[in-house]
Amino acid sequence: MNRTAFWRSWPAGAVLGALFLVFGPAAQADGIFQLCGIDQRQFSRFAYPAGVPYFDNQLVKWSRPPGLLVLAPDKGWEDESKRLFNHLSNDGLPVPAPVEFIQYASRSEIQDAAQQHGVSNVFIVIDPAGFSESPERDELRQAMADVLWSPKIVDRLLADALKTQRWSIQSHLNVGTGEVYVSAAVINPAIGKQAVSHAVYTLYYAALSPPATYRVQDFFDAMFLSETTSDAARLSEFAKAYYRVVLDPRVPTGARPDQFGACSG
Repeated sequence: MNRTAFWRSWPAGAVLGALFLVFGPAAQADGIFQLCGIDQRQFSRFAYPAGVPYFDNQLVKWSRPPGLLVLAPDKGWEDESKRLFNHLSNDGLPVPAPVEFIQYASRSEIQDAAQQHGVSNVFIVIDPAGFSESPERDELRQAMADVLWSPKIVDRLLADALKTQRWSIQSHLNVGTGEVYVSAAVINPAIGKQAVSHAVYTLYYAALSPPATYRVQDFFDAMFLSETTSDAARLSEFAKAYYRVVLDPRVPTGARPDQFGACSG
């Protein structure tokens, strides 16, 4: 297993401390989190998608910002991952920690990465095995079960991958508390370098707020200024404000819609 880490020297405390410098839209007053710099109705549209069980009345989110692990059998994705990691650092949001590219010779090393890093991470795997019926697909299924903790979730992940032939993403969450434990995505390298780069970037943000992606096209239209594969995606100003709220560790998992109000300032 070949690892390349970026910014891993940042201690977790420093990263969380930085959150309070960049977050501000969710200032708490009288038990209500004020939504400053973001329209409350637009926020609720993505944070609480109407009519969707578990999502429409509680905020499904990470208890703290997750790390990002990009894994692939091809070392050729290392430089592109580094470029994408730098791209994330310029978005004005907390940098994921750890953030790391891992080249693996065997898919069992995906399991090793999951065991080493544990939960609270986004795992993005660039591997053709998820997109065809083959023995390698079974190897990937077994490895991803250790990442997502659930064979049923892995089956959904790979079924979607086989259907789309592009990418697929799933999260394991606690429907009782609204906490996201782990997210994983698979990307087909056959879609090409630019499309893979675009997918890694956008899927990372999709993993940060599973409810927001329930209506996929609305998510891409609202969150990114470019959805083309020929131009790097960039976060919209709405997306930056939205993620400042849902990533804020002061905002609890499972928060109800009535715990948010318009900014009084």
